[in-house]
Amino acid sequence: KPMAQAALLNHVLADVALQGKDKIGLLIFDDQIRGWVPPSSGTAAMRAIRSALAASEARLVEPDYALAFRTLAQKQRSRALVICLSDVIDVRASRAVVTHTRHAALRHITVFLALRNDALVAAAQPAAGGSEVEAWQGAAAESLLDARTEALLRMRRSGVQVLDVPPQAMSAA
Repeated sequence: KPMAQAALLNHVLADVALQGKDKIGLLIFDDQIRGWVPPSSGTAAMRAIRSALAASEARLVEPDYALAFRTLAQKQRSRALVICLSDVIDVRASRAVVTHTRHAALRHITVFLALRNDALVAAAQPAAGGSEVEAWQGAAAESLLDARTEALLRMRRSGVQVLDVPPQAMSAA
């Protein structure tokens, strides 16, 4: 479902940009570059983005932010609005995304749309009187959320615009 919501958000953003006579493009990545649509304008650009999104599949792999932002730097030389839809969960991934979004913000207007994991938020608040296992799981979830909050704060401090929302609210945000 988050993939469908991300595709809808991309469609809405692309439509707004095209109405403003701006160019639109798309970079899809996970641990590899999965798709690239160079910035262009008009209905052909919208069709190219729709086709790339339709062909993409969500995969449970660690994103390679270095590869994605290196590819973006090579392919998008002029200043642009860059919107990255992802999340930061573990400390290692958060370091990478903070480093690369900070660097991108030096050249581009950079927005990081952090997709909040509601299950993780709920796990961080175990019910009173729960088991010892639930308490440990709650502590682990709370630790992950604290690291995530710190990563988003570091991005904001470095000039990256950050939206922190659950997937079902990302289009409205």
